[in-house]
Amino acid sequence: MVSLRPATSKPLTLSYLSLFRSQRKPSSSTLSQTRTQATTRRTTKAHRNAPGPTATPSSKYLAPATPTIIFHPPPSAPSPYQTPPLFLPPSDPRKTLLAQSHAFNNPYASGARPLPPLVRAPAPEEKKYHLSEEDIIEIRRLRAKDPWEWTVPRLAEKFGCSKIFINIAAPATTKRREWGLALHQRYRDRWGNKRRDAVLDRHKRRELWEKDL
Repeated sequence: MVSLRPATSKPLTLSYLSLFRSQRKPSSSTLSQTRTQATTRRTTKAHRNAPGPTATPSSKYLAPATPTIIFHPPPSAPSPYQTPPLFLPPSDPRKTLLAQSHAFNNPYASGARPLPPLVRAPAPEEKKYHLSEEDIIEIRRLRAKDPWEWTVPRLAEKFGCSKIFINIAAPATTKRREWGLALHQRYRDRWGNKRRDAVLDRHKRRELWEKDL
């Protein structure tokens, strides 16, 4: 191995170091850092647009005292016949007209048309205790007479009660239960491995939930 160190006992000086650096070949690939449009600063600056007159609370736009609806149209292609508010000078009267146009375009601003109804959650259904002993006897008679015709949903609709009450007052007969289990078994025989594993996992999770594990 040939050493590049000169045959001298003196330490390397600055002239020798500069000589060695000049003899090294320049690197073929140089790394340079440039900022593009994808950087955070330029993207934030490009998106810094002036909000609409009703987008944020402002002293220039006074909200009406009565309940009203503020409509913001979806973004679309700019029209060549309308100058954006960002390019209008502060003294331009079109800025004031644009802020006032929202009130005129709102059909509910004048109060002539009624507001749409409020969206509320449906009230919980009240429990009813209107069935007498004769009604329960009739439910059991119909259920035992023809359980395929007088099903639980049909009896609940006829007597105006819940399906749970029908199952408690008039449970299904043994023949009806066996028919339901056989029908369910036919569906289970057509399950694949993925469906079968999913059902088994669901049963295991339910057992763990019942044991509070």
